[in-house]
Amino acid sequence: MAELLEEADTGRRDALGNRVREKVSLGRARVRVAPSNLLLVTEEGNAHTQADLTLVTTAPMATVGRATLLVIAGGTYEVTQRTDLGRRRALSCSRRKGT
Repeated sequence: MAELLEEADTGRRDALGNRVREKVSLGRARVRVAPSNLLLVTEEGNAHTQADLTLVTTAPMATVGRATLLVIAGGTYEVTQRTDLGRRRALSCSRRKGT
């Protein structure tokens, strides 16, 4: 089970003028981890292996389309891509640090 979250704009701004966003729960969804490939990435001269998370769910596309964050097994992931596969939806996610 994973919790789908949306970072909704509150219409307010902080002291620096940045938009204030609020995490709103879209509900829980049953998900299954899909096989993924390891990708060799170089950032600022530091090569490392990156393994993003791909999940498959039967949650409606209307809900999946609004989700920007996903919480599963205590980790927070940012949804980077959504794909409608007919009866199922695929969510590509990358780990979000510091939240």
